[in-house]
Amino acid sequence: MIKVAVYGGSFDPIHNEHINVASACVKELGVTQLVILPTENPPHKSASLTSFEDRAEMARVAFSGIDAEVIVDNLEHTKNGVNYAVENLPILEEKYGEFYYVIGGDSLDAIESWYKPEEIVKKFRIAVFNRTGYPDCKDKAEELNKRWHGRISVLKYVGHEVDSYTIRNKLYLGLECENIPSAVKEYISINKLYSRFDKYVLGIDNFIDKKRVLHSKNTALSALYYNKLLNLKLDYDKVLIAGILHDVGKKYDKIPLDFAPEELPKEAENTPVQHQ
Repeated sequence: MIKVAVYGGSFDPIHNEHINVASACVKELGVTQLVILPTENPPHKSASLTSFEDRAEMARVAFSGIDAEVIVDNLEHTKNGVNYAVENLPILEEKYGEFYYVIGGDSLDAIESWYKPEEIVKKFRIAVFNRTGYPDCKDKAEELNKRWHGRISVLKYVGHEVDSYTIRNKLYLGLECENIPSAVKEYISINKLYSRFDKYVLGIDNFIDKKRVLHSKNTALSALYYNKLLNLKLDYDKVLIAGILHDVGKKYDKIPLDFAPEELPKEAENTPVQHQ
């Protein structure tokens, strides 16, 4: 008998925790067919800059080692407008039969803010996994099952604190990422994904030493982290570029036109103003 699980996400990029969750579904639920659903225009998150085609291909590469038949479904890519789970799940049920809808505990905690959540809980089997750093979702699952006559089950597997946002930031900044499958890393490298800031990330090597290059990259990483943590809503590109370039005037006597609108005034050379 075929047991199906549907696992959706932006997968921008795929990381090891995605693989671990899928493996847990296969092991704990007896899943024999895993449907991967890359998102496009999700209602609760900003749209991915990485193309759907690249994210889908990364999924095919990453999940190829799972002990189940893996299908990467392009449903959301073929639809116009915002994609709501309550509208997509019946379409998937027609294609694959009854399935487990796999979500994280953080998503379950926020499910009441989704579009028509009661309908989702009532009609579809949901398999939820806890995440490190978040409250145990067992009580929430029991409460929703009772209130909306749901069939929510909680996996034993507890996900580690790994997120695509931080990994994506590191990739843009050329920092080492240890949480990506090697095959996905190779795909990213070959197809030059996450390279749109290379003018700055690679360019600072010409102006500052290696130690300060690493410092600048980590400054940009921290700036992006706090922009999200504090919900500052500052422009992502400006935050990254400001962080990566903050020290380019430290040891260089002239700021190139590529990096600033004017040359450094002569009287500012080799003074604190040069850095500023």
